[in-house]
Amino acid sequence: MYVNQDYRIEPLIVGGSQEMGLRAGTENTALIVGFSEALKLAEKLRKKESRRWKILRDSFIKKVLKTIPLSQLNGHSQERLPNNINISFAGIEGESLVLKLDQYGISVSTGSACTSTDLTPSHVLLALGLPENLAHGSLRLTLGRKTTKKDLDYVLKILPQVVEELRKMSAIRL
Repeated sequence: MYVNQDYRIEPLIVGGSQEMGLRAGTENTALIVGFSEALKLAEKLRKKESRRWKILRDSFIKKVLKTIPLSQLNGHSQERLPNNINISFAGIEGESLVLKLDQYGISVSTGSACTSTDLTPSHVLLALGLPENLAHGSLRLTLGRKTTKKDLDYVLKILPQVVEELRKMSAIRL
């Protein structure tokens, strides 16, 4: 990091002159070494997990689009994070879908984690050209290290019936 000499940065931890007065205390060498090892392990797993996630992701997306009418993938089919699935369902509100799926033990979101409390449609989906009603009906699933085909099969069993149920109750007409 470069800091302009004319700019004064306030220390996060006060009480010593280490790091030119920006941080008091001695670096935690054991933590630094441990973090380095964790990064090495993560890098080892990254390629293997990415391949596994892509297979699960692509299969799940294909099945959802085939079984749920008026659903669409948001974003490029391949040029995306290997563990990211974002699909819109016409005729429903994403928040209702999230709440209903939660009743079945399925954790999903309507947008990014950093906007989880915001009910406005995703600015990213709008920038991709999605109409506001489809952006409101979006669902984001993120695959993790413990996500299995069995987990996604369970979601595929529940999701179509929940979407159908919500569409029947919706004020949005298709």
